[in-house]
Amino acid sequence: MCLCLLAARPRRGCRLHVAFHGCLQSEQAIGDKFYAHAGYNRWAATNRIIVLYPQTVASHSAPFNPNGCWASALSEVDPGMLNKADPP
Repeated sequence: MCLCLLAARPRRGCRLHVAFHGCLQSEQAIGDKFYAHAGYNRWAATNRIIVLYPQTVASHSAPFNPNGCWASALSEVDPGMLNKADPP
């Protein structure tokens, strides 16, 4: 997991933004390219925002997630998740 922190502690507090990478975009697969070049850090630095970059791990055995996708990782927590309809 990578975390982009603010250079100075703001007096008015700050907000948190969670940036989920796409399939095949974990640090394991592409190094620092997502969190270093997606643009969130520059945007966060000027808007009192801390950015959290959680990571998945590609796996070819249980739990099966060969592309390091969040949907596959989260379906281990909620096995029915991939079959649920999006909310209206």
